[in-house]
Amino acid sequence: QTVSVRAPSSPTFSRGISQYKYSSAVRNVIEPVVHIHGQEPLTASMLAAASPQEQKQMLGEHLYPLIHAMHPSLAGKITGMLLEIDNSELLLMLESSESLHSKVLESSNPTVTTTDLAI
Repeated sequence: QTVSVRAPSSPTFSRGISQYKYSSAVRNVIEPVVHIHGQEPLTASMLAAASPQEQKQMLGEHLYPLIHAMHPSLAGKITGMLLEIDNSELLLMLESSESLHSKVLESSNPTVTTTDLAI
């Protein structure tokens, strides 16, 4: 019978030095920031540190002025409808004016319900 020896699957260390190479780009993660004129920037870490209720409040405060610019008379109602959507999608809307505009147009249609927006 032949016995073979497998090489270790984990990285080997020589004199305490790892064979992995680290680049500064990997360690320095740049967090996406949502800037709304006249408001404090909103980051994912700020949302992560907040309770679910505070997260919706923060997102609503950033969405409302953008929606108000499109539909002043319906801004409150549309913002409330959009806040039913998942937070990750709301962040996308804050980062992408096309995405927000599309959802605002969809929600300003009188036949649309909040369940339709989540689709």
